[in-house]
Amino acid sequence: VRVTKTIRLTRGSYAVDVSNRIDNQSANNWSASEYRQLQRNSPLVDRKFSFTNPEQYSFVGASWFSPDQGYEKLAFDKFEKEPLNRSTSGGWIAQQQHYFFAAWIPVAAENAQFTTQVVSNAATPRYLIRAMAPNVTVAPGASASTSVRLYVGPKLQDHLEDVAPGLAFAVDYGMVTFIAQPLFVALKFLHSLTGNWGWAIILITIIIKLIFFK
Repeated sequence: VRVTKTIRLTRGSYAVDVSNRIDNQSANNWSASEYRQLQRNSPLVDRKFSFTNPEQYSFVGASWFSPDQGYEKLAFDKFEKEPLNRSTSGGWIAQQQHYFFAAWIPVAAENAQFTTQVVSNAATPRYLIRAMAPNVTVAPGASASTSVRLYVGPKLQDHLEDVAPGLAFAVDYGMVTFIAQPLFVALKFLHSLTGNWGWAIILITIIIKLIFFK
């Protein structure tokens, strides 16, 4: 039995195509389930009050999306108390931090099992989220292929939804979404007019001051 993994990177894209081709030249059926996981340790973050360090308050942990349940997330300190174990069709799993994230994105029609786990057999605990693909059976003399995408890169809001449905939710504004989302849209519009983020920030500050002038 030969398994050939092909990793394809495309210029200008943070989505990596990963495919596996299984050639079964044995005399018996061959079957297995592919799983994709993301694993990391918990960063040491000083949670003291700060006006200038947004990473102090940003979410760091595992997240996932399914068409029926929407976007959900799990902080590292809740991995043992609230483990994930769910079957879903479509969606994605991710590990994310303030500016960047990584996500496994199965094909839309694939029924996958999403799970989380704490790996504590090392000096520092590690936290993983995994997507288990359906079982693949290959008859003697036959071949089969699987495919998946891995996104590794920045949270580019204008492009994430084109990569996969719901992936834009990885730009997690948390409880202040109802304020932050419109502010970002306004800021982006002002940037399109000025071509400079500094002037865009100054203009949006003036606009907010005018709105609340009285």
